[in-house]
Amino acid sequence: MNKLLGVFLVIIGIPLSSVAGEPITGISQPIGDTGWSWTLSNTPRQHLQLSVTDGNPVVYDISECIFCSGEDDNCEENGIYQVNLQDNEPAIAVVCHKGAHSQRLQLLAPLRDRQKPAFTVTGDYWVNYQPLPIGFKVSYDRRGDDGAPMMHTVFWPEQVTDE
Repeated sequence: MNKLLGVFLVIIGIPLSSVAGEPITGISQPIGDTGWSWTLSNTPRQHLQLSVTDGNPVVYDISECIFCSGEDDNCEENGIYQVNLQDNEPAIAVVCHKGAHSQRLQLLAPLRDRQKPAFTVTGDYWVNYQPLPIGFKVSYDRRGDDGAPMMHTVFWPEQVTDE
């Protein structure tokens, strides 16, 4: 990676262990200075493994995730992003498409939940992820009772779920 690009990404709040678009399988990526790393499996049933040095890995099933890249269908938001939490807690946000149109964000935080995402939000068509100094802001769309699209915004680590 170009050193200048790396400095720019850190300045705007995107850690170097974040991968936008379609993540590469089978390559271990560090989660900041936490001692943890993540690896996207290259098996037919997609899994994301979080590992700590000399520890048992935590495996999350993300087989419903469809990653894409480019500007169509909000693919530029897809990716796996490091989330900054207090006390150097390891966490990543997985943004991907689910089904034909929906886009989803899942927060994987192994110290909070080793079985399932600690937080999930799904937009009918899009999700926009914005890292913050601690946690993140996510906006997404949902159809109202009248069928009109409505934008919603959630800040995490507020314990809000939307599923």
